[in-house]
Amino acid sequence: MVTKVLSEKRDVSVRTCGCGFGGAGDNSTLLALCHRVAGRLGADTCGIAIVEGSLVRYVGGYGFDWENVPAVELGQSLLGQVVANRRVIGSRDMRGDPRCELSTAARRMDIAAFLGCPLEDQQGVIGGVLAAHMRRPFDWLGDQVVLLESMASSIGLFIRPVATPATRRHTPNSSQAEVAARGLVYHSEGSRQVIEFARKVAPNDTAVLICGERGTGKSELARVIHESSGRSGPLVTVSCAELPAELLESEMFGHVRGAFTGAVTSRRGLVLSAEGGTLFLDEIGDLPSHLQPKLLRLIERKEVRQVGEDRVRTVDVRILAATNRDIGPASEFRQDLRDRLASHMITIPPLRERPEDISRLIDRLVMEAAESFQHPVKGVSRRVRAALLKYAWPGNIRELQSVIKGMMLRTPRGHVVSTADIPPATFGERCKSPGTKPSSSRRQHRTRPRVTDQDLRHEHNKNPGNVYRIAKNLGISWPAAQKRLKKLTLLD
Repeated sequence: MVTKVLSEKRDVSVRTCGCGFGGAGDNSTLLALCHRVAGRLGADTCGIAIVEGSLVRYVGGYGFDWENVPAVELGQSLLGQVVANRRVIGSRDMRGDPRCELSTAARRMDIAAFLGCPLEDQQGVIGGVLAAHMRRPFDWLGDQVVLLESMASSIGLFIRPVATPATRRHTPNSSQAEVAARGLVYHSEGSRQVIEFARKVAPNDTAVLICGERGTGKSELARVIHESSGRSGPLVTVSCAELPAELLESEMFGHVRGAFTGAVTSRRGLVLSAEGGTLFLDEIGDLPSHLQPKLLRLIERKEVRQVGEDRVRTVDVRILAATNRDIGPASEFRQDLRDRLASHMITIPPLRERPEDISRLIDRLVMEAAESFQHPVKGVSRRVRAALLKYAWPGNIRELQSVIKGMMLRTPRGHVVSTADIPPATFGERCKSPGTKPSSSRRQHRTRPRVTDQDLRHEHNKNPGNVYRIAKNLGISWPAAQKRLKKLTLLD
C-alpha cells in the first residue's frame, strides 16, 4: 500500500454545510458533476461529501451508491482526513490503508485506488470530492491531482449557496501542520514562529518591516499578512528598486494634470489605489531620500499630497515594507522613518538555516511546475532530493524554484526526476552528489566560532530584537541565536 500526501494548504478551517440537496435539480447537477470528474480522471466512481457539524456526509455521486455510505467523523477515513486537514490525499490501494475505515457497502464494491480533494470557499473547507478505481490499484499522476483540484473549485461554487454561516474549526494537529501559501512553506520551528508572529500582528493597522535575504519570500509573507488582516481593500505593491527616482514619486503619490512636462492627464497614484487595503513597499532601502519624508507623513498622519496639488488627502492604508539591506543607523536611511516602519519587525531566516522546509518546498514546487507546464512527473529521486538538501541556496526559494523548473523541463512526462535531469549549466557544478566531500572552503564555512553570552549581549545592544542581524554578525544560525537570547531573557 502506498499513501501519499500530494499537496497541502494553509490555515485549516472547516465550514458546516446545510443539508440542502433535496431537490431533483440538485441531485441531477451533482450526478452530472461527478460523472464529469470520473470521466476526466478515467476513474470508475466519484463522490461528493459535505461537512455537518463534526461529521462528513456523502450527498451524491456517480458509479456507486454514495448517499447510503454512513457519515464519518472529521479526521476518520481518508476523505475525513482530506476535509479535516485541508489537503489532497491519494492512495494507490485504500484496501490496505489502516487509516481507512471502509463501510460494508464499500467493501462489497471493493474500492481500491483513492484520490480526494477538499471543497473550499473563501471562508474555509465545506466538504470534499473523491475519485476512485474499483478492484484495482492505481498510481495517480500529478496532472490528475491538478485536474481534480481545478474541478473541485467549480464544485465548491455549487455547494456554497446551501452553506450555513461559517464556523471555524482547527484540527488537533493544526499546530504541527505545514503552513504554505504562494510558495511559502513553514515547517521548521524557527520559520513557524515567523508565520505565527505575522498572523498575530496582521489585524493591527501598524506598519510592519519584513527583513530577509533575497528570495526568502518577503513579498509572499506580506500577502499572508494582508489576507489575514481583514482589510477589504486591495494589496498594492510598489517596487522601490525598479522605478527611476524621478518617476517613483508620481507613481506612488499620484499627480494632477500639468504638474510637470508630459503630465497630460491626472494620475491617482498607488497610495490612493490602496485605499482600505495595504500598501507593500518592496526593497524599501532603495526609496530615494527626498521621498522618505512623504512616506513618514503617510505613516504618521495617513495623509498624502499628489504632485502639483495643494490640498492634502486623507487615506486609510496599512503600510508593509521589505528589505534585504541593513537600514540601521549606519545607513543613509532616515532613522525616524525606519523606527515607524519597524513598529513590528519580522525577519525571515534564509533557506539554508531551515533545512526542514527544503524537502517540503521541493514537493510543492514540483507540483506547481507540473501544473504550470502541464508536464506531470512522479516526483524526484532520492539522490536528487539529497543533493538539493545539501546545497546552501544563496538565492533561497527563488533559486530553488528556478532549479526545479529547469529539471522539470528536462524530465520526460510521467518519469521520476533523476540526476540526469539536473541542468548542468545552472546547477550541476554547484551541487555535487551526496558522496562528494565538501571542499576545504566549504568545511571552513561550516566551522562556526564559539559564541559567548557576552558576545550575544553585545550584539543585542547593537541590534535590539533583530535576531537575524545578531545571528549573521556572530556566524550562528537564526534558531540558535533566538534560543540563546531567550535563555538570557533578552527576548520574550
